[in-house]
Amino acid sequence: MTSKGGNMHGQTHLLKRGSRYYFRIRIPEDLRSFYNGQWELKLSLRTSDKREAASLCRLKAASITEDFERHRYQRDTARGKIARRRVSQIDPDFIDQFKKRWMWEVLANDDARRCVGLDADEFTELHAQANATQELLQQALARGDVAVIAPALNSMLYLLGIELDVPEGDFQRLGFAFLQAATEANDLIRKRNAGQVVETERIVTQDRAYPLNPSVSKQPGLLDFYEYWRTATPRPSKTEATYKATVTLFLDIVGDKPASELRKADFVAFKDALVERKLHFKTVSNKVVHLKAILNHAVSNDRLEANPAAQVKVNKPKVEPVSRLPFDLEDLKLILTCPLYSGGERPIGGAGEAAVWLPLLSLFSGARENELGQLMVNDVLKDPIAGYFIHVIDEGGDEGQEKSVKTEASRRKVPLHPALLKAGFIKYRDAITHTGSEQLFPNLVPDRFGHITGNWSKWFGRYLRKNIKISNPKKVFHSLRHSFKDACRDAGLGEEIHDALTGHTNGSVSRGYGSGHSLKFLAQAMAKIKYPGLDIPVITPPLSEGKTSRSHRQPKKL
Repeated sequence: MTSKGGNMHGQTHLLKRGSRYYFRIRIPEDLRSFYNGQWELKLSLRTSDKREAASLCRLKAASITEDFERHRYQRDTARGKIARRRVSQIDPDFIDQFKKRWMWEVLANDDARRCVGLDADEFTELHAQANATQELLQQALARGDVAVIAPALNSMLYLLGIELDVPEGDFQRLGFAFLQAATEANDLIRKRNAGQVVETERIVTQDRAYPLNPSVSKQPGLLDFYEYWRTATPRPSKTEATYKATVTLFLDIVGDKPASELRKADFVAFKDALVERKLHFKTVSNKVVHLKAILNHAVSNDRLEANPAAQVKVNKPKVEPVSRLPFDLEDLKLILTCPLYSGGERPIGGAGEAAVWLPLLSLFSGARENELGQLMVNDVLKDPIAGYFIHVIDEGGDEGQEKSVKTEASRRKVPLHPALLKAGFIKYRDAITHTGSEQLFPNLVPDRFGHITGNWSKWFGRYLRKNIKISNPKKVFHSLRHSFKDACRDAGLGEEIHDALTGHTNGSVSRGYGSGHSLKFLAQAMAKIKYPGLDIPVITPPLSEGKTSRSHRQPKKL
């Protein structure tokens, strides 16, 4: 179940205009008909005191969320989708299961959110909200003030299809137990925010919680088909998380319903909502593709008659926004004269010598970030005719670290540019070999999805903005690959040649014949690539990876 109500950990919804504070909340797509088509509610809190506004905002959020769930419940009950369960007796077992259902929903939803990842702003807001909520809940618990938690409690009752027909004293007992569960669950979120390991299954298991409404669970929904798709074939964990995030977003915008009731109009509404949010064309297109893939799998395995999203198209804009830009000469000068190269600076996040070699290698090979990060020492080889080259393959990874390539064309041999040899790359390779490491960049630590450069990439982005002062968000590590492609064109290399160097493919059938260009030919082509006016530093090999190394102050000009 996707818990859409009783959210004690959501956004603050606090807005300041002039000296006054306002409450603002987006109306879910599937409920806008209850609000005359409005997409947002904005209400004055009638105060200019921030602390008072924050308290009023939390109460207003709980009240509005309860209204949302009541509208959903009334609508779904009218459609026969929810069978009401009348409860006339509240015993200890009911209370225990009800508390466990809340605990499960809070922790499982938090698991899903963290699996996708939180940026710095999201984490800061989550941290502040959890602390403020804990203070509110503990004060209410000390006073036995069940009214504070009543909106969340009623939302859970709506979601579970429960109608209480019990004396006031029984409702008070349930409310107090629920207040205890909410306080405990929020405290566990705070522990996660502090970096402590809190495993949901060790706290509560779903089979011990109050069961979901049986009529809701009868027919599989989109989330069920996602699970069916996920378990069918092993996939990278990041792919699974990305697809699940798309499904969750769809449920938030369109609402949860049996997959058999989904229509093309639902997916068009989802697409239009993303476009309205100004998401990039490719982002919207990818999310629609995710949903199509999940439903296609269900159709192929006779779980669904037809794919309602099959004919949904995302129109490509006449002038497509540029998502990434190449670094120009001034940018490259800033990068190659920053303290990493000019002063031997090695921040912890830069993973030792990866901080200097990954950008240089990409600039002079066009290789992708992950392709370079996963290189092994024995992937840097020497051909008797063509000279040194790097072998980009998806085999031979270190223990516990699988290698991967993006496409078939990505498996390739890339000659080393003469500038990399002059900069000392082979000396670096030899120095790492003598340490006994199999990885070329042993200080790189994979992220939670297993991407060897996942953490490093975030560090490089921060360093680029804060230290090198290149602030254009369209200029990122991948811009080095764009710069290399431009340099290939400036050198007069045909598209087929620089595609062979960078692992691109244009889908031409003719390129599938023969074994491609010889390594000697590619090495000759690589040597033609220049960056006029750019000085390349010579980098001294480290005594051992992990220690600070110094780069020579006499750069080589290309």
